This record gives sequence, structure tokens and C-alpha cells, in this order.
Amino acid sequence: MAGTEHQQWGWLVCLVLLQCTVFEPNVPPTPDVAPPVPDIPTITFPDCQTYCSSVQTACTGANAQYESVDECLQVCSSGAGIPAGTTGDTSTNTVGCRITYAKAALDDPDSNCLYAGVSGGNQCGSWCDVLCHLKQHNCAGSVQNIGTCLVECKVLSTDGTLGDLDGDTVQCRIEHSRLAGLDENNQDLHCPSTDAVNGVFCSDAKPSCERYCHVVQSACGTTDTQTLGFSPHAQYPTNVACENVCTTLWGPDDDEAIECRGKQAKLAALTPAESCPLAGPISKDACGSECDSVCQLISAFCPSDNVLDSMCQNGCESYEAALPCQSALLSKAIAGSGTMDETTCAQMNPTTSPTCSDYNCPAYCDAIQDTCNTTETAQYSNLPTCLSYCLEWAQWSPGGTTPNGKNNLSCRMAQLNNTEIVLDEQCANAGPYGGATCGSWCDNLCTIVDAQCVDDRKPNFASFSSCHDACATYSPKGQIGDTTGGTVQCRLTLLGPSTMLGTSSVADGCAIAGVSGNEVCSDPDPVPDPPPGP
Repeated sequence: MAGTEHQQWGWLVCLVLLQCTVFEPNVPPTPDVAPPVPDIPTITFPDCQTYCSSVQTACTGANAQYESVDECLQVCSSGAGIPAGTTGDTSTNTVGCRITYAKAALDDPDSNCLYAGVSGGNQCGSWCDVLCHLKQHNCAGSVQNIGTCLVECKVLSTDGTLGDLDGDTVQCRIEHSRLAGLDENNQDLHCPSTDAVNGVFCSDAKPSCERYCHVVQSACGTTDTQTLGFSPHAQYPTNVACENVCTTLWGPDDDEAIECRGKQAKLAALTPAESCPLAGPISKDACGSECDSVCQLISAFCPSDNVLDSMCQNGCESYEAALPCQSALLSKAIAGSGTMDETTCAQMNPTTSPTCSDYNCPAYCDAIQDTCNTTETAQYSNLPTCLSYCLEWAQWSPGGTTPNGKNNLSCRMAQLNNTEIVLDEQCANAGPYGGATCGSWCDNLCTIVDAQCVDDRKPNFASFSSCHDACATYSPKGQIGDTTGGTVQCRLTLLGPSTMLGTSSVADGCAIAGVSGNEVCSDPDPVPDPPPGP
């Protein structure tokens, strides 16, 4: 008993202190059992065979996406380069996504077959995702990288229909990319049409302002700082403003101007700083000359102005230095409001507004007095004389009344800046008579006559044109400074600054300008031939 009691106490101590397990007598111990191994599901990736079988079964007739299973397999496995994705995809450019909608098409083909096709219907990947993958696989060398392609693609119209082989849309480019993958011999035919800027077949038969404005606004943004899409490269505040300018300047007849700017707008998707200004109303010689662009805007939005009318009629030749300023003001006005106000229009005239030029009398006189400052080159005796001549002589303010439009202050300033000719010539051309460069001799003479010899002082010239006709009979072989001889230079010398500054009689000067030269600027009586000999 004693032994049994000791054992009992021992078990009790073990139970309390060591938490030992007590086995019931005669009960065999339970053997260790390994936990059950869970079933590992088999992961299956979408494959082309499953996809093509599904889409061909579900999408038939008007909803068919491929002509045959073989065509589907060719496009899926090699032509499109569509990533496999995973089963159940619903919005990515994958085979799995297309299988999802091919199965859904068994119940509703009208709603789902488009998504199950090669294009993905803008559901299984965006239009641009699909286009860029197709181009990368089917048109080797046409895609630098997917990222670049996606940026270029964002300006393309999505208004086309899948299967289109023409039209400036993403759908047309998808179709040509798809066809290029079906037969490598067709790549030279189809791949050029996939280009975002110069799609050969994928281009509009007739450019439109609506399409141009969509592209330029998409690529270059808006000038409205309060609107999503603001960009410092924007050319117009809104799409409506763009269409108004486009239809006013070019539509519907000037297809070339719209098409050219549309291409520049597409290029702007990648190079906005460089290409957006070329896509705008002032195209900086990319789409017609800068002069043409400036003049179109002035003609469309500003009242008639003699100087500007003449400038535009003569290709801006004598106002070329003013063009950058005029372009900047016009671009700013259009970008701000989509039109031009009276203030901007007034700033366009470089002879009456200092905004756009150095072509005002104080600047001109400062420049010519500084440049032509020797006895041989001086054109005016002093600065006040130059200012009086410039400010009081109407010749340079209209600037556009002469046949070639160069008899103005702008031309004279350009000559002062022309360092490619000798100083004597620079100064003569920039001086009051134009040196037969800023207007011909007759241009200068007849402009003075037209402005100063009015009423009874007009020397039998009914018009500027009749003066020109008479002047054509005067000899051009004199020199400025001549006070005798039947030359145009004699008449200019005596009619020019002297009459303007009051140092001679206007009436006398006007008479001298006439055909007779008032017996001053006339040829001496010819010496009679000797009588014949006996």
C-alpha cells in the first residue's frame, strides 16, 4: 500500500508541476497523423485555341469577328501580339478579356462580340492600346516604342467604324495594322496607312475645321488657365473659337491650309513646344508664309488700312522686320479671345503705332543721324530737320500708296540695318529719297506731289498714276543735289525737303515737278544743227 501511495503522490506532483498527460490504463496511445494536403488548383492561362473556338461559336453573321478559326488563330498567336492575360479579365488588352466577352456573347452577341474581336472594341484595351500593339508586331520599324505610339495616337479621331479602309480615324489604322499581319507581303501596302500623321489611306478626303480643331485642341491644350487641359503651347481658348477662326480664314475652300495645320497639330502630340505654334493661325512659314498668315488675320478681323493693305499686297517685303511683333500680337489675341479687338488692329500698323516696330520718326531719326554722320553720308542737317521732315511728310505714313509699297519708313529702317552694303548706299537708301530702293525715284517724287501739290498747285497731274506716267519721261541719270537738268533727281532735290521745311516755295517746287521743270529742271535748248554746206 505504501508503494502504491507513493506512486499516487508522484503522479499528483507530476500533474500539478509538469502538467503530465495521464494515460488511462489499458488504452493504447494514439499514433501521430500527418495533416491532409490541400488540393492545389490547376492554373490555366487563356490560350488562342480556346479564344478562337469561343468567338467563332458565339459571333456569327453580322457579329462575326473573323472569317475563320484559322484567321483568328493567326491574328491571336502572331499577328496581334495580344498578351494572354488571365482568365476573367474584363478591361485589358488580353486574350483573357476577349474570352470573357466571347462567352458572354453566347447569350448577347450584339452587345459583346465587338469586345471579343481583335480591336477589343475599346473595352478590352483602349483603341490606342490595340493599335500600337498591332503596329509593333505587324509593321516592323513603324513604332519606336509603345509609349511614343500611344502619345501620337491620342489625337486620332475615334469616330470611324471597324473595318474602315479610309478616313482619318484610329479604326482605319487598326484595320490596316490587322491586314498587315495576315500576310507579310501586304505590309508595304498597309503599314504606311497606320502612321498617325501621314496615314496614306487613313486620311480625310476633305480636311475640315471640325477635325483640325479637335486635333489641335487635343495636342496643344487650351489657353484658359481655369480649364482642365491648360497648356502654355495652346493656340486657341476653346474648340468653338478655333472653329470660328478656321472657318473665317480658310474654310471651306482652303483645304491646303487646314490640312497642313492639322498635320502640325498631330506632330504636336510629341513635340508641343515646336509644333503647336506651326499648327496655329500664324504658322511661321510652315503652312504658307508668315506674311500670308498675318495678312489673312488682319483682313478678316480688322478694318481696311492703307498701310496694311499695301503691306499685304506686296508680300510684306518692306515690313519684314515688323512681322515677328505682328505675329506675336495676333497670336496672343487669338489665343486669348479667339478674335481681334480694335486695340490689336491699331497696333498692327508699324507707321502709326510704336508697338510693333522701331518704325516711328524719333527712332528713325535717331538711327539715321547716328549711322549717317559724316559730310559724305549725312541725309539731314540735324535731328530736328529729320523729325520735321518725317513727321510732316505724309509720304511715309500711308506707306502703301506707291506701286511697290516700299516708299515708307519701314524700308528705310531696314536699310539702316543692312550691313551687307556699303555705308554710302545704306544712307542713300535710308534717306528722304529712298535711293531707288525704298521706292523708285518716281515713287518718291509722285508721292510728294500727291501729298503736297494739291488744288491749283498740282502740276497738271490728275492722279498719282498720271504723275508716274509723266515721270517715266524724265531722265533718271542725275544725282541727288542737282538743281538743274531735266532729271527726276533735280525735281526731287528742289521739291523734297526744301518745300517740306519751308526753305523754298511749295508752289515753285510743285511747278518744278511738272513736265516742263519750270525751266529749272529742264534740259537746255538743244544746239541747232549747223546749216548744210553749200
